[in-house]
Amino acid sequence: VAEVNQACETWKAVRDELARIEAAGAERDRFELLLYQVSELSAAHIDAAEIKTIEVDFKLLANAAANLEHCAAVGHALNGDGAGILSALQTASSRGGELAGVDSRSATLLDLLEQSTVTIEEAVHELDRLEGSIAIDPERLQRLDERLAELHKLARKHHIEIEELPKLFERLERDLAALENQSAAETELHERLHTARLAYIESAALLSERRATTASGMQKDITLRLRDLGIPHAEFTVSLQITSDAVPLPHGLDRIEFVLS
Repeated sequence: VAEVNQACETWKAVRDELARIEAAGAERDRFELLLYQVSELSAAHIDAAEIKTIEVDFKLLANAAANLEHCAAVGHALNGDGAGILSALQTASSRGGELAGVDSRSATLLDLLEQSTVTIEEAVHELDRLEGSIAIDPERLQRLDERLAELHKLARKHHIEIEELPKLFERLERDLAALENQSAAETELHERLHTARLAYIESAALLSERRATTASGMQKDITLRLRDLGIPHAEFTVSLQITSDAVPLPHGLDRIEFVLS
């Protein structure tokens, strides 16, 4: 009886733990959705560094032709055909130098003209560098356009901006991992519950056998004692029935009745 009771307590403990995890895991129905979302984002190769630069690169390529026109216009204004700002400043500096040679009061003016000339020359060099970095690449522009469309489509599905996709991906991966761990724990507990039930049934079946043996002797003994008391037709029996309850009980599988006629 003690062994059956202990086996029942073990089964209850596992059952209660499983119930607790299942109750805490009410969101397990999200598993399939999370699995799909993580797979979709993983296939899209979400990369934070790429997202930071892709819109800038796309904007530069999309406006490359216009930017080159702007550079050409600035270049013409600065140094176009000898009639730009640089040429005018160089001429002004040259004449200012002649003026400073005869009038010392113009020294400050000459310094300012020379500084302005150096600044414009640096601007011309910077413009050349910038213009050289601008490339017209229709194929890459198309690839970037398609990539941006893919990212924006994913972001719209989740009602976020594309910059938020990497954090969303990380969060969904964590949620999925948590549910996977919970699923593994539930599977283990189901196995333990099955094992605990088998152990209970084994102990309870042995107890039922012992009870049947004891009941047989008990029936004869009490019936004889009743007849000794002057009740010659008395009959005492022990009814043992195996219960069909799915839930293990501390006293075993038997439903016991004492019947007296």
